[in-house]
Amino acid sequence: MIRKAQGSFMKVGYSGSGLSNGNAASLDSSGNAVIADNTSTPSNECVGFIRHLESDHAIVQVDGELQLTSTVSGQEYWLSSLGNITNTVPTSGIIQKVGIGLPNNKLLVKIDRTTITL
Repeated sequence: MIRKAQGSFMKVGYSGSGLSNGNAASLDSSGNAVIADNTSTPSNECVGFIRHLESDHAIVQVDGELQLTSTVSGQEYWLSSLGNITNTVPTSGIIQKVGIGLPNNKLLVKIDRTTITL
């Protein structure tokens, strides 16, 4: 774990395609980053957000402020499908709060480790 002023980060390998900066990330059984998805099994719960991808590893942000393209300040955000987040509480699958919207399209990453599966 690396701690910096803007948050905490993990350096991990990654597997599969489709990962991009800003995606909600989960870890597979080998500890590699994969896309988090609330429609999948609990093993795909969010552990952080892809901050940066290199050819052989990913930097995953697990807390702190994250710049995104669109957030609503003060809104709670939840894990959605295929690495996305939503400010609407899901009605099925994994229910996991992942952060709170801040001004200027930032997300305060605050991942709830307790989840509910519907």
